[in-house]
Amino acid sequence: MISAYSALIMLLTFGRAHAGPCPAAGPGAPEAAFQVRPDAPLQLILELKVRTPAELDAAAPLLAAAAGAGLPLWIRVRPADAGALASALPAASRAGHALVADLSGADAPPAADLPGWRAALRAARRAVAEAGAAPVPAIALGWAPPAAVVAADELGLRVVLVDDASGGAPRPARLADGTAGRARLVPTADPGDGCGPQLPHPTPSALDRAARGAGAAAGPVRVGLPLELPPALLRRWADEVLRPTGAVALSPRGAAAEVPRRVALHCRPMAEPPPPPPPPGRALPVGALDAAARALAGVTRLPRALPGGVTLTEAFAGLVLITADPHAPLLLPRLAPPLESPIRTLSSPLPLDPEALRAAARALAPALQGSVPGLIDVGGHTLTPGELLVALADLRRGEPPVARPVGDPDPYAPGAGWGRSGGP
Repeated sequence: MISAYSALIMLLTFGRAHAGPCPAAGPGAPEAAFQVRPDAPLQLILELKVRTPAELDAAAPLLAAAAGAGLPLWIRVRPADAGALASALPAASRAGHALVADLSGADAPPAADLPGWRAALRAARRAVAEAGAAPVPAIALGWAPPAAVVAADELGLRVVLVDDASGGAPRPARLADGTAGRARLVPTADPGDGCGPQLPHPTPSALDRAARGAGAAAGPVRVGLPLELPPALLRRWADEVLRPTGAVALSPRGAAAEVPRRVALHCRPMAEPPPPPPPPGRALPVGALDAAARALAGVTRLPRALPGGVTLTEAFAGLVLITADPHAPLLLPRLAPPLESPIRTLSSPLPLDPEALRAAARALAPALQGSVPGLIDVGGHTLTPGELLVALADLRRGEPPVARPVGDPDPYAPGAGWGRSGGP
């Protein structure tokens, strides 16, 4: 028996498929001239669905052509297929392409089941990340109920691709309290021919259709590339249309940055007073934080507790705050540990620019609320909380900061053994 969610997705998909004829073939040979050259720079999300090892092998020339043209592709992988693709996915991610956990056609938890969505998204991301040996910054859903959006935001996902054409404009995730989250939702858009974001055929006229639709959009536009798209045609489109017009094929990080970060998601009546601020956490002596930083020197697995009973979450928050502003009072926020033990992003030590690390701390400090984020950007690198923690500790000790692959105290326990910050 299918769930109500899956039944709705089937209905939405059926409706889109019958909204108009989606041509199986288009005019023009692969060498035909392009007819559409937008006046304004385009922002594109280029997607490629792969289901079998044979499809991924056949797509290798297209992936190579895209990488050579500076066009990162978003490779959509269903969790059930990930294991069979494990031999080839790592090469695609190393070439600069992004992995997307594709749940668009999967039987899903009930719309309001937040714990169920947390478990489903966590399992899907882990399956694809392990197969691709790389982080998974995005997921794809057929439809995005609020519980799924909240779960995606909690897990630190950058982008949620929503395959529902009625999903509205790209926007920040809306959390349960009406505030904007960190994740960005990017629904699909149908230019009116019934094909949705997928190119209906591998021809110049299909790429013209994508450029025309993207030129009329106010934000990033998704384009689904067919596996049979000739690599030479993609390179020619990049050389003749995209590059001369300043078009950008966005990565997940770029897409998250392009979606407006400040949207009026929740309007309160003027007579209603603003909600009170959260209660402050406990003050941490600087000496206790320095002792914690010394205890993190050279560790390969993070300890469950640091000197003075300081938890890892308290050390993380304290080092972020003191790096962001060494002169501010060290008052720890109430912060939960990471919601899961993130897959390591590093296989070897990574030296970091101290100024990039300080800039990342200044950006992160005002966002320390809820729980420790699952992934953090530092100078173009994506780090896990543990990798960032040891680098911050290096900087606090006056040493060159190095992010190192470190294990969590208990990756299978709730919060991975990090403990809480600022109180019970």
